[in-house]
Amino acid sequence: MIKFRFSSLLDRLQPSETAVLLVTAVTVGAGTGLGAVFFIQLIAFIQSLFFQSGAILLGFMGRGLFILAPLIGGLLAGPIIHYFAQEAKGHGVPEVMQAIALRGGRIRPRVVVAKVVASALCIGSGAVRYRHTLERLGARVPPDDDDLHVPHARLHASLAQEFGPVDAIQPVYVRSPDAKPMPS
Repeated sequence: MIKFRFSSLLDRLQPSETAVLLVTAVTVGAGTGLGAVFFIQLIAFIQSLFFQSGAILLGFMGRGLFILAPLIGGLLAGPIIHYFAQEAKGHGVPEVMQAIALRGGRIRPRVVVAKVVASALCIGSGAVRYRHTLERLGARVPPDDDDLHVPHARLHASLAQEFGPVDAIQPVYVRSPDAKPMPS
């Protein structure tokens, strides 16, 4: 019913393409911003759960908690991905490309939720560490402009191998619906 009302409202108002794009951009931007704030708060909550509440319960372990917490975080994140969103395994880029190519860009909501929760668990528990935390604990992390951080063709090729031979991969373009295809 709401969809019908919204559709009829749009038919009556007939907003311009610019107005539709502007509203879409604002909506996507606001949603992304709120999602980022939620994700950061979730990480902070999990971090306090593991290292403040966990320190109270497991204080007798001393520095052993810094080994146990990432272990527990990783052990919790693995089953979440395995049972709730098997297609969320990996880096994320191939999965998004596959969703665009095979499912019209649709990613199941439960995959999104599982990936967010598992990622927050890994980061908040210490299974994945921030650079400054690693450096504070004595690790040497190369500077951002170091060659170790530069993506290499081998990595991109390994990410793309799921899509078959290079000649079979078609580029995906986002274009205006009324654009005419270019002659080949």
